[in-house]
Amino acid sequence: MTLGGLWHGASWTFVVWGVLHGLLLIGQRIFQGWCDVLPRLRRAVHSAPGTVGRIVLTFLLVSLCWIFFRAQSFHDAVLMFRGLFRTHGLELPTSSRVVVATLVVFLTAYAAGRSDLLRKTAARLPAPVEGAAYAFLLGFCLLLAPLAKKSFIYFQF
Repeated sequence: MTLGGLWHGASWTFVVWGVLHGLLLIGQRIFQGWCDVLPRLRRAVHSAPGTVGRIVLTFLLVSLCWIFFRAQSFHDAVLMFRGLFRTHGLELPTSSRVVVATLVVFLTAYAAGRSDLLRKTAARLPAPVEGAAYAFLLGFCLLLAPLAKKSFIYFQF
């Protein structure tokens, strides 16, 4: 993972990004070993609340590590971390309707994936209808995208 960080750029922030991801992978392997030895822990981790907890924890830790990937310097990374835990009296940059719509779409997609409904339904649909459905979903995602223009992160390389 450290070499992967170096591959992305010749900056210490990329190296730290790689090292942190490597440490997370090591931690995951150690925890998996504990789960293999402790059946009660394994059952708890693989229960519905345990699965949600694993997903949330993984997302949180990986997202925090990505700060080093995006930051131009360690000083910028520190400022980003500080900004995460201070509101400075600011509100969310998007309307609450967009947040609610995003949550509804996410939870619906999650429920469809868990119930195997999407695969069963897609198998019965004609290809043009399935393609139109995917095009509609892509358009909906673009509709919810922020209006501010930002350049793709890899354009800086």
